[in-house]
Amino acid sequence: MDNRKLVRSSTDSYIMGVFGGLGERTGIDSTILRIIFVVLTVATMNIFLVVLYFIVGFIMPTDDETDRTAGRPSEPFDSDSF
Repeated sequence: MDNRKLVRSSTDSYIMGVFGGLGERTGIDSTILRIIFVVLTVATMNIFLVVLYFIVGFIMPTDDETDRTAGRPSEPFDSDSF
């Protein structure tokens, strides 16, 4: 069983990083996911899909936030900074 959480990507993002995180989680290239989303949205003329994207983008935590909540710093500790 895969224990990775679904999070937004802070490195692979164009708007909010939803498809970057989804691509990392599923192993599918995020560009493919973005193309499928755009084609599906245009083909169905369904604005609800765009609204759903932004709702998911605001609900999903970023990968930086999950590092902080798990007690791990997002950047390594540097003793020379003191």
